[in-house]
Amino acid sequence: MRGLLLKYGLPAALVLIGFALMMLLLGQRRPPEPVERETPGILVEVLEALPTDYRVRVQATGIVQPEREAVTAPQVGGRVVELGENFVPGGFVRAGELLLRIDPADYELALRRAEATVRRAEVQLATTIGKAEVARLEWEQFSAADENAALPSPLALYQPQLDEAEAELAAAKADLATARLNLERTALYAPFNARVRERQVAIGQFVPPGGQVARLTGTDTAEVVVPVPLRDLPWLSIPGPGRAETDKRTDLKSVPDHEGSPAMLTVTIDGRDYRHRGRVLRTLGEVESHGRMVQVVVGIDDPYGLSTPAAIELLPGLFAKIEIAGRQLRQIFILPRRALREGDTVWLADADLRLVVRPVTVARREREVVLIEQGLTPGELVVLTDLVGAAPGMRLRLNNQQNQGAQ
Repeated sequence: MRGLLLKYGLPAALVLIGFALMMLLLGQRRPPEPVERETPGILVEVLEALPTDYRVRVQATGIVQPEREAVTAPQVGGRVVELGENFVPGGFVRAGELLLRIDPADYELALRRAEATVRRAEVQLATTIGKAEVARLEWEQFSAADENAALPSPLALYQPQLDEAEAELAAAKADLATARLNLERTALYAPFNARVRERQVAIGQFVPPGGQVARLTGTDTAEVVVPVPLRDLPWLSIPGPGRAETDKRTDLKSVPDHEGSPAMLTVTIDGRDYRHRGRVLRTLGEVESHGRMVQVVVGIDDPYGLSTPAAIELLPGLFAKIEIAGRQLRQIFILPRRALREGDTVWLADADLRLVVRPVTVARREREVVLIEQGLTPGELVVLTDLVGAAPGMRLRLNNQQNQGAQ
């Protein structure tokens, strides 16, 4: 009996004791007090909006080309007896420098013949004048003796002979001037500061009148013709009469006729950039029908560094990037392109760090920035971070480093 009690009674007693303890613990349990958890907000990068003056930049590309290019040819023919010291392919020549000289012997002889012809014509004219004077005196004596004498004919007074002698002298002087001019033309000079691109003549070679002997390209100025979108044209200063600034967003100073927007030309060779300063000279006066582009001509002075040392020569055919500095906007907000949202809106973080969506007026879009004219107040924080499912009133949390920089 005692064995049965130990076998069944003890486990039952332990179960009852455990159940009693469990009920006691459950009775003493208290529910946890509810704690309100604060949502920290989405971490965003912001930029403080501050107005500033900004000069518009127009980006373009083009090919360097000479501003002047000429094919030179002598106006007289003959055998080449001398070449200029710098008249070699690739050589630099100054305006008025000798390129070549043609054998002047024939032209010197022609000049002497012309001088002799002039002297003969002068003698013939003097003789005719003397004869005409004698004839006039004879007629005056005859008319004095006979009051009814008729007027003499022009032929009797040598008038036709006198006119012919004067004409012969004028023709002889013209031939003399031509002979002198042809003698001067035996020497061919550079018409402007240039580089010899091609030379097609050698000493001893016979050159016919008008025969091409060289091709010269100017060295004072190089040009780059760059296509610019039509929408960018009003932002540039292009020389020309009657062009004045009328946009109230920019300075109101008139643009001088002789002054164009400054430009910076960049040529990249072997990963290294070489820069030259230039200026807008003109447009080609036509809008492309397909791309709605305007061809703008940018001039660069001293492209070969002849007057001022340059790091590299701007050789014709080089590909170049052009940045044209346009008109200056006053008190404009400059934001990264990513700050402008769909529908020309921006996201702002208000004083309570809540998201605000606000429409703005865009003055201009550039490659990396947008220029905001209206819609922002100085000191407001513009959200730069892209947010999925962004909605007005969304809680935000500022990036500490960006927040300190904005403040």
